[in-house]
Amino acid sequence: MRSFWAVVLTHFKGHSKGGFGGSSKNIGIGCADGRIGKACVDMVYAMTEEEHHALVERIESRHGLRQLSYMKELGMGNDRYIIIDLDNGGRRITVGEAVKDLRPFVAEQ
Repeated sequence: MRSFWAVVLTHFKGHSKGGFGGSSKNIGIGCADGRIGKACVDMVYAMTEEEHHALVERIESRHGLRQLSYMKELGMGNDRYIIIDLDNGGRRITVGEAVKDLRPFVAEQ
C-alpha cells in the first residue's frame, strides 16, 4: 500500500446547513477525501466540553457526521489518518495531544 504525505493549511468551522464545513487545499496526493474532515471532527470532540459545546451541538443537530459516512460510502477515501506534529520532529500524535494546548481565538477589539 502506498502512502502519501501532504501539509494542508486550511480551515474548519461550523456551518449553518451541514453542521461543519471546511476547505481542503489539496497540497499533495490523497488529500481530497474524508480523512481531513474526520481528523478535524475528531479533534473537535477531543476538546473539552466548554471548548466544543457550541460546535458539537451544531454538528449533531444538523446530522453533520453523515457527511463523513457518505463520503466513505461513495468511495471518496477512507477515515484512517495519522497526525504528525511538525513542530516536534514529525512525531505521531493523538487527537487529544493535538488539541491539548488549544488557545481559543479571541477577536481583537
